[in-house]
Amino acid sequence: MNPAHVFRRCPALLVLTVASMLGTSVRAVELTPDSPFAPPSNNAGTSATPADSPLELHGILAMPDGYKFNLCDQAGHVNVWIGLNATGQPFVVRSHDVAHNRVTVEYQGRELTLSLARAKVDSMAQQVMPMTQAMGGYSPIQPGLLNASPADERERLERIAEEIRRRRAMRAAAQQQESPPRPQPPPQD
Repeated sequence: MNPAHVFRRCPALLVLTVASMLGTSVRAVELTPDSPFAPPSNNAGTSATPADSPLELHGILAMPDGYKFNLCDQAGHVNVWIGLNATGQPFVVRSHDVAHNRVTVEYQGRELTLSLARAKVDSMAQQVMPMTQAMGGYSPIQPGLLNASPADERERLERIAEEIRRRRAMRAAAQQQESPPRPQPPPQD
């Protein structure tokens, strides 16, 4: 069927098609220019949280009744979501700048400007080393194991088999010590 015939029969379909194409192009313009996976761009107007700040801003959430802010007081072990000018906590959020991920908080009689805390990501190598030391030096990934020659692999399997034989012998000896000797049946004449 010719598409021109479809649109002549149903002009509303033509209007909806054009409107949806325009709506798609408008939504594409509204998308954020920054990738959420890239590090944040350094804006000249942003100020980081002071290094000696007792509070950290861990999140900003848009709710139907306004924004909620996740503040963390590590000294007092308090981590709560709090609204603008909400009381009942040791701190009160007085103002916010969501575009720059900042809030102004009143805490213990002083005003602090907090920026959204950055995630702290460690490499896997830094995490494996303490785990290896905690395991008594045993490394779950032994160097050279993936590129072992057939002779090295045969030697490794022989060591494993020897260890299995040693443990079985120890288990058998322990079972003999635990069980009482069996009485001998009387001789048959």
